[in-house]
Amino acid sequence: MTSPDPTPKLPPRYELLRPLGEGGMASTFLVKDRFDSRVVALKLLTGRTRDPQLTEALREEFALLTQVRHPNIARVHDFGATRRAEDGQVYYTSDFVDGVSLDRQVAGKAWNDVAPLIGQLLEALEVLHRAGIRHGDLKSENLLVEKTGRLVVIDLGCARVFRPDKGAIHELCGTKGSIAPELLEGATGDGRSDFYSLGILLSELVPTLSHSDDFE
Repeated sequence: MTSPDPTPKLPPRYELLRPLGEGGMASTFLVKDRFDSRVVALKLLTGRTRDPQLTEALREEFALLTQVRHPNIARVHDFGATRRAEDGQVYYTSDFVDGVSLDRQVAGKAWNDVAPLIGQLLEALEVLHRAGIRHGDLKSENLLVEKTGRLVVIDLGCARVFRPDKGAIHELCGTKGSIAPELLEGATGDGRSDFYSLGILLSELVPTLSHSDDFE
């Protein structure tokens, strides 16, 4: 993840603290909400983005996150626009998770230390899937572990609703190498698509654990 523009044009409500990172369509910043002094993460469409479809995608990501409340899923707070919404400068704020990626957290540790984290991830996935949502991009960078040992699922940029009554979005989204085969074939997929990605994730994590030979 590259560094975003350090001087974005934010709404007066937010005080910029520091950049957190940049993805394909959006940059994320650590900000202080002047309304309540809360420190949050602000995800902002990049200045070069003027695609109405990307604006709608960020809006849908926020809407999906408002449907779930769970300790292992980052909460969202506010959605808005820095300028006119049609300019593409839309944003939303969410909990700032002060943690490290799952792969960094588990490297060199025994499976007994890692299993509780995977259990937390499964609980978060259960909540998402019961709401009819698949995450769509399960990877270590989207799974942060705090010093307290709490795992938090972040970044639902590839999340999709899979309940028939809600329709579906079919464009391919995710990380190469961990996308479920049915999605590559153009199907909508469901919660089982996340479990395919989870299997890939575990296959990458296990060799980094201590006594990984025990799994062979």
